[in-house]
Amino acid sequence: MHSGATRNMPRVVASGRLVAGSAAVAASPSPALGGVPSSDAMEEAQGAHAGLTSDASLGGESSHVSPSESRRAFGGGAGSAEPSDSTGLGSDQLTQAGGVDGATGEGAARNQMTDFEKSRLAKFEKLLNTDVVDMNALKALSWNGVPHSLRPTCWRLMTGYAPAKAVRRDAALERKRQDYRDYVSELWQISDEDRTEEERKTFHQVLIDAPRTAPECPLFRDEETVQLALRRMLYIRAARNPASGYVQGLNDVATPFMLIFYGEQVAAAQEARGVPHQRDWYAGSLEQAQATLASLSEEALLTAEADAYWSLCALLDGVQDHYTAAQPGIQRLVYRVRELCFRVDAPCCHHIEDNGLEFLQFAFRWANCLLLREVPPICAFRLFDTFLAEGSHGLPSFLSYCCAALLLNFSKQVLEMEFQDMVMFLQNLPTQDWKENEMSMLLSQAYLFQAMFSGAS
Repeated sequence: MHSGATRNMPRVVASGRLVAGSAAVAASPSPALGGVPSSDAMEEAQGAHAGLTSDASLGGESSHVSPSESRRAFGGGAGSAEPSDSTGLGSDQLTQAGGVDGATGEGAARNQMTDFEKSRLAKFEKLLNTDVVDMNALKALSWNGVPHSLRPTCWRLMTGYAPAKAVRRDAALERKRQDYRDYVSELWQISDEDRTEEERKTFHQVLIDAPRTAPECPLFRDEETVQLALRRMLYIRAARNPASGYVQGLNDVATPFMLIFYGEQVAAAQEARGVPHQRDWYAGSLEQAQATLASLSEEALLTAEADAYWSLCALLDGVQDHYTAAQPGIQRLVYRVRELCFRVDAPCCHHIEDNGLEFLQFAFRWANCLLLREVPPICAFRLFDTFLAEGSHGLPSFLSYCCAALLLNFSKQVLEMEFQDMVMFLQNLPTQDWKENEMSMLLSQAYLFQAMFSGAS
């Protein structure tokens, strides 16, 4: 472990809660979670990483410096109580198209921001408005949350779907979007007789799984647009990657990308009509969501679908052994979660196993779905900001720390339960009312675990 990571590090007690070590740790709203990592310290990485620009995707970087390393190098730790910037910076006011939502106007939107939010937004805009985006700096800055209006652009860049060089970006995106249109024609719009036996099995499984996706989100009950798009994305990805194919859970992993890229098109269309944009446009009734989608052109809908598809593929390419037969990557990850939890809170872990519950029975789903079934969409966006910033070099490891932090956050409740209640509780955690701040604090605790236990045997 880097010495810089251990200095002034809060210590973890048996309950999994954080208490001050040699440096003071600011109090957080949640008693079981630590403070949020320092945003300002992370942002200093921008200048320090000058010259390390690459077009790297999640699959690898030519000059990789992980966001975690950036935070350590510049003094960023988990002891700061800075709020997550992604909550306020979006403020449901700014959109990617032109920078403002609806008819409020850029000046009015910025007037509703705090000075901290304005500063953060300015740093993102400065980074993005360059001829070549410094990807290491963007990932370091994004780790603590991306302004909601900039998520489409930042996510495309961090996955490698969009190139870092601005002069190449539009043409590259249009080429990939056209490729996806071609895949729809060649792989989806064919008869069953033209599919192999394995493809027919995949097709059937996708049809079963897609309707189960995000039951709490009305948008995913839309058959005509969203369900069709989800089925196409999952099937085409499996057809183009027969070695890994399709496994259950991938439908959940697709949801943040779909919501973000559909939202980008919705915001642009509403701004063009002078209609104020609501960030949670997808959270109303099914009829409201369908009416919103109906206002989009077929081209806009397919663009959002293609962007979601390619971003999903980039994410999955970095964790392929998580989604192959027997899913060995996830099994290793769950073993690591168990090991971490025993190090931090052995009484809780002994209680779980003494009651006959194995970690695989609950943590496998957490890892398989990247925790997306455990949190509402607003938290899923914040979670993916950090996951994409970690990249394939760091995602599997950091996910294990997130799973451990999630379990130990509820250590007190778990210790009071027996087997049946424990199973029900861990499969339906009381997190559906969480906001971005709670998600940021969970990520903060995961970061602390990583700093303390990374490299430990």
